[in-house]
Amino acid sequence: PILLECKNVKITNKIIDSRPSLKINNTLNEKLECSKNIKPLFNIYFKNNIKPIGIHIRIGDKINETEEAGGMTIEYSKNILNKCIIYLNKLKPQYIFVCSDNNSAINFLKNKINKDINIIDPFSNINNSEYTDFFALTLCSEIIMCSKFSSFAITASLISNCNIITMEKQNNMVADAQPGSWLESSFIHIDELL
Repeated sequence: PILLECKNVKITNKIIDSRPSLKINNTLNEKLECSKNIKPLFNIYFKNNIKPIGIHIRIGDKINETEEAGGMTIEYSKNILNKCIIYLNKLKPQYIFVCSDNNSAINFLKNKINKDINIIDPFSNINNSEYTDFFALTLCSEIIMCSKFSSFAITASLISNCNIITMEKQNNMVADAQPGSWLESSFIHIDELL
């Protein structure tokens, strides 16, 4: 289903014979400005406008036997998750929101974090976990990306213009990550926080 909209963009499930020309080499700051126009077509919010820390645990299609590109071994994935737990237990935020493609990883995190940390879920009037998880992340104060790389988490942080805490250095991710850009200033490596 089409459950989002964007200013100046028509999203359709119909075949289009001709496509308008698009500018594809946008700078990161242009992408940040455009991303503010992406909105859900459903109600989603956290009770009392709480802005939890969002945690996106990406495992599924990222698990490989090698750690090439964005891939992770199972051991690497476990190390990332443990580092996230150490950070959360040190920070002790009042509220967190956790989403993942793996319920075992969510349950592992829930059982290992400080019991004073409240895990909350958003209210959503749709039954679609991908859309709900994505737009819930856009409502968070910051996002912890528990994978080497996840465009899901990065795009949510771009829409909300919030910091993203990474487990992996993102030095060579894109060519326009220049000093002062959104990407350079919004990505925080977890080792800087521990």
